[in-house]
Amino acid sequence: MIKVFLSSTSKDLGAFRQRAEKAINSLDGYHCIAMENFGARDAAAETYCPDLVAECEVFVLLLGATYGSCPPNEDKSYTELEYEQAVARNKPRLVFAASDEFAIPRSLSDKLMDADKQKAQQFRQRVSTERIWGSFTTAEQLAALISQAIPNWQKQHEREQKAQAIAAYLNHLIERNTDLYPRGVMQTVRQVSLRLDEVYVSLKAERELRGRERLRRAPFDDDLEDIWQGPGGRRGLERLDDQPRKEEAELYDAVREHARIVVLGDPGAGKTTLLRFLALQFAQAYKTNQPQVADKEGRAYGETRLPVFFRVADFADAFAKDKNLKLRNFLAVPFGDVAAPPAALQAALWDALQQGRALTASITRSSETN
Repeated sequence: MIKVFLSSTSKDLGAFRQRAEKAINSLDGYHCIAMENFGARDAAAETYCPDLVAECEVFVLLLGATYGSCPPNEDKSYTELEYEQAVARNKPRLVFAASDEFAIPRSLSDKLMDADKQKAQQFRQRVSTERIWGSFTTAEQLAALISQAIPNWQKQHEREQKAQAIAAYLNHLIERNTDLYPRGVMQTVRQVSLRLDEVYVSLKAERELRGRERLRRAPFDDDLEDIWQGPGGRRGLERLDDQPRKEEAELYDAVREHARIVVLGDPGAGKTTLLRFLALQFAQAYKTNQPQVADKEGRAYGETRLPVFFRVADFADAFAKDKNLKLRNFLAVPFGDVAAPPAALQAALWDALQQGRALTASITRSSETN
């Protein structure tokens, strides 16, 4: 539940506050916190309100024609003090101000002192330099503005959280995969590390050829139809059986041509090093907004995609404990202490997968998941 603190003067905006509170509470997942709902507390308002501002995720300010009452021995009104708390705590602030056509009750306007009017004007001027506000004349207009502004803020907030989570995630991938620490090397003085992108040697792989791919190899590449029909067709099929079923392939070519890769290899063949290298290259390109990925040797890996990097064995262990665990809910678990909130990273990684903007790789050893 997202808490929204509602701040305003009361004498000129009493009915508007009620309408604003109702509009906020009508939004799914939101709860309005207003002074009139505090109830009896063993605390003064000027000390209790700041704590409530701190607890809320969003601060909504209504500006009317009056400045409002001030705490004892204080020159600033409750409303301005609450606003200052929101500023100090860097809370998102949505401001709605009464328009020039706003009707002030005659009984109230006659009592307004020049000093009160001046303070109200100064406060409005201060807020106007910090925030773009919505203007209202009626309570219905205010409710409509709030019902639109808060969901818009939430969408923007979620985009910002995803961007921040992705930035922290990419920094983590780059930091963890920049250096290579050789195992089995005696180190008597200090830990030896090597730059992965400087010592990495591109691996070669064997790629299985499917039927039609084999047909496109010589001697069949120019006469595909003759293989299946017409004179010599049977001989063509017999010759097809003699053709190789595999071909040597560069792994960077495979990465460039496919969004998902399964790499099979014996222990020590370099599968994990390959995955770390790919994560590093794609993370660096994604972080710097490069459209294409290329390493220091000029090898091209294709369009920049978000690397989704985790150990399948970790997911298998978690799934063994919770059979209802979905992959989408696990994606951010290995990075819970890196990118906050984890839900933002989870959503960003899942969006990339769903939209085909991710690079995923599964590494296995024979039939055993590694």
